Amino acid sequence: LCNVLESPDCHGLGAGATKSGKTQGLYAQIAALISMYSPNGVKLAIYDGKNSLILPESLKPWLYCDIALAGQGGDYIQALEEERTNRLKARTGYRDITDFNADSPDEKYCYIVALMDEYSTDREFFEGDSGDGGLAKELGKKARSEGIHMFAYDQRATNKNISNEVKANLGARFIYRMVDEKCSDYIEINGAEKLLGKGDLIVKWEGREYRCQMPNCSPKDLELIANKRVEELGLSIDESAPKRFDTEPGEEFDPYEHLLNLAVQNKLE
Repeated sequence: LCNVLESPDCHGLGAGATKSGKTQGLYAQIAALISMYSPNGVKLAIYDGKNSLILPESLKPWLYCDIALAGQGGDYIQALEEERTNRLKARTGYRDITDFNADSPDEKYCYIVALMDEYSTDREFFEGDSGDGGLAKELGKKARSEGIHMFAYDQRATNKNISNEVKANLGARFIYRMVDEKCSDYIEINGAEKLLGKGDLIVKWEGREYRCQMPNCSPKDLELIANKRVEELGLSIDESAPKRFDTEPGEEFDPYEHLLNLAVQNKLE
């Protein structure tokens, strides 16, 4: 897997229809990050808009904040923005947080990777009503200097799911089988609607496109990897204290209603 923390394409957009392998790909991305980095090196900020991700308790040491569900998008995006501004103030006199860390090992900041699944569920919180992309756009433009990287995933890739203003700042692409050519056009990758599903994807990375097969990482696989890493690093799960949210989750995501809405949108388009 691409090392998303050591590349100019440290923000990304992912999309894939049902049964395309997107969720297993997210598990694989998480597994890769915790395998390469300790909790002191990377923290995960996970937004699960469909409330469908099955994540092990042993992942807790790597969590920057509680796993945000539908309705908690406002708290989630605000927490990331506050972290960005705090880091910006802390590194006064340094070009970015990497230079600050090199000179201040005792005050070192870890990377934060924001993985947002079913982004469109709380899009109004991420982007606001102004039409300019809101906090999601600000994070895409400015957060990489602070070691905060954002990857937004959804079932479709259209301006109704994620705005052009936000998309423009997400350089990398992880595109699974899509439902139609409109999505391919929006993400500027040809042929996504012809992919085979089950992890077959196109990765656009640092200006080049690659057709790949994403590992089929199941929740059980992720649990085994996380358990092993906790044991290797001598971590205590009970001592982990991710940032808490005040907002309660909203109504449970209804995938059937969501698919119906998508069908209506396609017909109108």
